[in-house]
Amino acid sequence: MTFAELEEELTDVTVEVTDSKGVVREVIARDIAKGATTAQFDFATTITADDLEGVWTVNGVSYSFDELKLVEDIVAEAGKSPVNQVKLYSLLQEAGIENVDADRIATYADDINSATTTPVWGSDIQKIVDQTNKNAGDAASEAAIVKAVADATNQIQLLPVLQANFDRVNPNWIAGYATQHVDPADVNVTMLALNADNYVGKDDAVTKAQIQAAIDAVNNTNIGTANTDADTSTKQAAVTSLIETYVQADNPATPNVTPKADAVAASKAKEAAFRVAEATTENSLYNALVLYANATPDATLKASELNANLKAYYKSAFDTHTKASLVSEIKAGTVDIKGDIVEQADTDALEDALNAVGTTATAYDADKTNATKKAAFSKALQTLANYTSHQTVTTDKFVMSTIDNALLEDYANVLTGIDSADTVSDVQIAVKSVNDNKELVAAVKVVNNTTSTATQVRTALTTIAVAKGNNSFINLSATAKLEVAELVIEARPTDGFEAVTDSVDPIDDKTVVEVIDSEIDTQIQDRQKLIDDVNAVNGTDLTATFDFDTVDAALTALDHEGYNALTGLARINAAQSFFDNMPTRTLNNGTVVEVEYTTLTAIKADIDKAIAQ
Repeated sequence: MTFAELEEELTDVTVEVTDSKGVVREVIARDIAKGATTAQFDFATTITADDLEGVWTVNGVSYSFDELKLVEDIVAEAGKSPVNQVKLYSLLQEAGIENVDADRIATYADDINSATTTPVWGSDIQKIVDQTNKNAGDAASEAAIVKAVADATNQIQLLPVLQANFDRVNPNWIAGYATQHVDPADVNVTMLALNADNYVGKDDAVTKAQIQAAIDAVNNTNIGTANTDADTSTKQAAVTSLIETYVQADNPATPNVTPKADAVAASKAKEAAFRVAEATTENSLYNALVLYANATPDATLKASELNANLKAYYKSAFDTHTKASLVSEIKAGTVDIKGDIVEQADTDALEDALNAVGTTATAYDADKTNATKKAAFSKALQTLANYTSHQTVTTDKFVMSTIDNALLEDYANVLTGIDSADTVSDVQIAVKSVNDNKELVAAVKVVNNTTSTATQVRTALTTIAVAKGNNSFINLSATAKLEVAELVIEARPTDGFEAVTDSVDPIDDKTVVEVIDSEIDTQIQDRQKLIDDVNAVNGTDLTATFDFDTVDAALTALDHEGYNALTGLARINAAQSFFDNMPTRTLNNGTVVEVEYTTLTAIKADIDKAIAQ
């Protein structure tokens, strides 16, 4: 039996089977897997061929063995040579097949015998008979249509026949249809010259499909001519309409082969190109370019490659060409709207923007108190950002958010001399140098600020370490960085870290950033020594005995406020407790070894525990 695909597995499934005498025939239960659409059940007791008669039911659905046998006889008779047409007709009647036409009995036999799938039920035979009847009707209809075309003796008679029976008929092209050859590979007669010799069934018969092909050939020729002659957007729009109306639809069975869709797209792109050539203002040109970008493949022009800020530059590049030359190139298929207009505008706008940045930067750098020059410089930077806002490559796109207005003087200083020979990347690098220095200046202020927390100093030291490439600090854990920050705070001079000037040897001069970077290295080493000294008091093999002076020296160096405040016996007890409880671990062989401290934080936590005991 068959059924809809199962969404989940079924277990211990059974069906109720009743024979033609009303006796229930038990079947063996079975499991049916998820996704199954068919299942076969075995009877619990043997069923013989003699039992398979009349009408049985399976879960209430009737199955006629008499019908199955009758269909077998029909199939067998249809396959004989010669066919007993009287017997076949009688079998079809007995099986209750409807709409059987005795005149078509031979065709029924052929179609039943040649069926792709051998018929099993009466419904299978009925489908074949119905299709045979339809085909016969279609053939009769086609014969009448071909006769009507062949009987036409002038264009006036021919046109209504074509309009009533064929697709894509343009009345304006009737003269072309009349003189178009039908079936040029064989009959090769013009449509209006068809006669009784070309009726269906004749030796020189033509088909409805061949006449339709002749119509389509005329359509394609006329559309091609219109496309070649078009020299305005209006004429090209008319071509697009002709393609949409009078070209055969693409075959859904071949979605990758779409000649009509391709032709429509090409015509719309050409129409859009003509609109570009016909533009007269900055706005109309820009709108035409957007339309062209949307009508063409991305490889030709993307809408995202256009920039509304460059309208004047598009018009300037456009004005270097005449309308006639553009139309000629469009008709020839050689027009390069992207290169000649869009990319040229990009180049011209960028050159002007870079020149303006350099000129205004130089002017402002020489007169930093002049508000007008400051505003002009800021505007030039904004213009550069506007003109490159459509660029997708990072180094070609200037972003105004990288500009801090508080640093305009510094930007002007590094951008003097910028001109059209430079690039956006050159401007970006100059701006970044100012911004990076700004971050370092802020970081130094944090380090030198006596109210800064260790966490804030850690962040500032990280900024400095990154700028100086200090991987020794960068590669530390967050906890270790915080501990170094605490040590830097302790070592910070009263007036903060300052640049160093060596009057004897200027090569030894250090900026304040270099001084702090050097201090970072010093405190990394000091921190590690503090940790190493604590780890050393116990010995790696745990053989060392408690020595107060050694332990006390290591702990005192940590500058632990609680421990350093202890005196006398309390200090000794704390040192003893810390020593006795230094972390260890047991190896698989039972050996106990020391676990070394890796952070000052862990050491100080254990000192707190020792003091509390």
